[in-house]
Amino acid sequence: CGRSIDPEHAINVTVYHVNPVVYQVAPEDQNTADLRGAMFFDLSSVALPLICTERPKFAMCQNREIFSDNLVITKLVLEMDARFGKYSKCNICYNGHDPFNKWKRCTDGQYVCSCWDWWTVPDDDLATGKGCEADNATDQCPIFKCPSLGMEDVRRQFGHHATPGTWWYYWCSLASKVGGSWYSTLKR
Repeated sequence: CGRSIDPEHAINVTVYHVNPVVYQVAPEDQNTADLRGAMFFDLSSVALPLICTERPKFAMCQNREIFSDNLVITKLVLEMDARFGKYSKCNICYNGHDPFNKWKRCTDGQYVCSCWDWWTVPDDDLATGKGCEADNATDQCPIFKCPSLGMEDVRRQFGHHATPGTWWYYWCSLASKVGGSWYSTLKR
């Protein structure tokens, strides 16, 4: 994005990104993960045939980074600002909508990002298609001075909220065991 990171807060992180081969390598408006976060993403997709049979409209069942004939895994080392902001769910637009935000219209095949908490989705933010940039600003990191980089702790976010015997229990148990981090790098 052309902005430099304050050396005091700069860290190098090895990340992985799964996407169809036709997209650029630089993860702009895309999600990446550390090794454990990538393992969770990959292993959690094993349960998707069962999940998608029961819940075909579940957003992961429409994820073109899982269901595609030409997926690649890219390994990158990214310099990041360690003052992480809010994680953004960046996915490939499908049927004119963000797969994780049915109110947000987009162009099929382009990456689109949505910002909201996994467990409490505010309808007004979804309806307006509110971007994540404002959520990533902090007192220490005003929006105009910091790269937009969000981070999600997989274990903290998904390692609970499950009823034994359900597919969601498998998903949450996997998150609890594997852990890892997901990152969102927004184009500026």
